[in-house]
Amino acid sequence: MTSSPLYSIGYAGHSWGSFVDTLAAHGITQIADVRDAPISRKPGFGKNQLRNGLVEAGVEYRHFVELGTPKAIRDPWKAGTLTAETFYAAYREHLLAVGEDDLAELWDWSRLAPTAMLCLESEPHDCHRLIVGNEMAARFQAAIVHL
Repeated sequence: MTSSPLYSIGYAGHSWGSFVDTLAAHGITQIADVRDAPISRKPGFGKNQLRNGLVEAGVEYRHFVELGTPKAIRDPWKAGTLTAETFYAAYREHLLAVGEDDLAELWDWSRLAPTAMLCLESEPHDCHRLIVGNEMAARFQAAIVHL
């Protein structure tokens, strides 16, 4: 078991190379994809390409779908019809309703090797990873490091 922090990373602003280099620089060997729909227009970051590329880089991939932002919350947020406060409250409610087991699974898995939660947004304050990280810190005293 490891005592490393649980990392958080967004791939926006990264090329594939800079993304993999960032993981390597922090010794990250597991990616916990916390996107509800792990698709991307950015080459290399859709679920299958991401998983395959990570395997080549020596990084394990796991998708935690229940920790993603559901479409019913994500779409109004993207459209600008939700305030940040409303978005985070809605996501927190979702997480508490469906994410209990997934939070525990993520915690257990992240103790095996250095792990980063992955989503799109480069800034954690613009992403639901902030809420997931806060819940992990509160429940498991996890040290969260946003990259």
